[in-house]
Amino acid sequence: MRPDVDKEIAVDSGEKPAEDMAEVTFSKEAEILPYAAELLDPSPSDSLLDITAWNCDFAFQVARTLRVVTCVDSQGDRLLENEKIMKKSGLPNVAFIEGDLNALPITNGKYDIVISYLHFHHLKNPELVFREMVRVCKEGGKVIVFDYEATTEDLRETQDAIEAMRDRKHVQNLSHEEMLDMYYTAGLTIESEQKYKVCMDLMQWFAEMNTPNNIREDIQSWMEEEVRGEEKTGFFPTRTKEGIYFNRTIMAFVGRKARRVAK
Repeated sequence: MRPDVDKEIAVDSGEKPAEDMAEVTFSKEAEILPYAAELLDPSPSDSLLDITAWNCDFAFQVARTLRVVTCVDSQGDRLLENEKIMKKSGLPNVAFIEGDLNALPITNGKYDIVISYLHFHHLKNPELVFREMVRVCKEGGKVIVFDYEATTEDLRETQDAIEAMRDRKHVQNLSHEEMLDMYYTAGLTIESEQKYKVCMDLMQWFAEMNTPNNIREDIQSWMEEEVRGEEKTGFFPTRTKEGIYFNRTIMAFVGRKARRVAK
């Protein structure tokens, strides 16, 4: 049984969404997908570009509600594996493109919806990638980003260092203010903001990235020290009889690209 770290409400993925998702704590990131898909509010004629689709979880979730879904990634071998999975799943409207996220091989204004799901923390230049997302989005279209929220300012460097030990591709978690600034700088109108809390099992968190045992031991030791009231890690863990748990906050932003006014 998962602990109620912040005394919030644990739900199953099939439960009706709450009006304020900040009041809900999920036990797995995958449970967020149905709620995340609702933020798209797509039309059946819409096209969607998924930036760095990773394992294509989001594409699987929304493909049947859209005309076409395109997944773009810089790693061609991963795209080939995902393409095989999509074909077996009977989703012929999902396409795959290998390309540089800093300079997407896509023409301006091609997609109705452009989304990045849990990847911005891997980017060395998130502002540049975001500008590319805006560029390939149609006028009147949506640019949507889901990603982990940075911890408190004084502990960001520590948290990112631990994240990078577990996941070598991790660069940094962005703050709520940094995310908003990208939208406002690009001239987008924020139509929706949402936050989702996930109660993470430390051992499960390690398993997701096949973290080596020696690194697991180091990170767990730091977590245990914080539980005892010693040096903080930025994760604010809690120990129960089942193990160590901590909350992650996933931010979601939906921005609308303005239409040009005809002269």
